[in-house]
Amino acid sequence: TAETATVPAADDLWTWDAASKTLTLKNGFSLTVVESKPAILLPDGSSVIVEGKASVNSYKYEETIECEGSLTIKGSKADKSVLNIVSYEDGVYADGALTVENIAVNIEAQSDGFFSYGDTVIKNAKLDFDTYDESIDANGTKLLIENSDVNLYSEDEEGIDASGTLEVIGGKLVVLAYENALEAEKITLTNVIFDLKTIDNDYTFIDINEDY
Repeated sequence: TAETATVPAADDLWTWDAASKTLTLKNGFSLTVVESKPAILLPDGSSVIVEGKASVNSYKYEETIECEGSLTIKGSKADKSVLNIVSYEDGVYADGALTVENIAVNIEAQSDGFFSYGDTVIKNAKLDFDTYDESIDANGTKLLIENSDVNLYSEDEEGIDASGTLEVIGGKLVVLAYENALEAEKITLTNVIFDLKTIDNDYTFIDINEDY
């Protein structure tokens, strides 16, 4: 439940506003967790604001940043705000919608990079993911990536796995995946530079999955 959500003790490098459910990570913030719990656990409707460069790492069987509902992650500008994540499980897990804006996010994960149970929107972002499972696993009705520079590598599964529609507008999309590079119910690429590759020849660059 939201009442059980916790954040680390406050210091000069971060603040938590309970009224707005906003966690601000300031330049130089670094957190490493070696216990079997999320490094950061947030209630539904939370926002993570990154000012400068921040790092969050977890080395046990839990997500690194977990939200118990909808989550927003954003920075001032993609070339100024950077969030680095190392995870034994999912890098970012949202049990609802996920919005990522104006930020660079670098993830190394043994499971998924982004995992969401709601609609996912990524705008004006720079993503560089190295994952074992899906780099982006979106389980809402839509995944929108707009004006972003996205570089994804999945060692064992799909690069992007969307249960609904996938729409990419502008920017750049580079995906190297063991299985399908892109998988969704409907896929639209508009004015985007893309490079899609699969490692296993039994799979395809784009898979329109009608089973969802």
